[in-house]
Amino acid sequence: MQNKTKTEARNQGMMKYKEVSEMTAVPLGTLYCLVFDKKIPHVRLGPRTVRFKREDIQAWLDNGYVKKTLQ
Repeated sequence: MQNKTKTEARNQGMMKYKEVSEMTAVPLGTLYCLVFDKKIPHVRLGPRTVRFKREDIQAWLDNGYVKKTLQ
């Protein structure tokens, strides 16, 4: 079994903006605005570092705040 670094263990289940954008079909610029307006669940790890918990984003989607569009 491979040992995980502390950073990998800490970030397990955490997503970056691009991953959330792909998961939700929400453009990156809109995600930045949603974070700024505190309208999407997120974790601020530093002044310029934001991560999203996968389960929080899934719950946010399940509650109907964003609907995926199929094209």
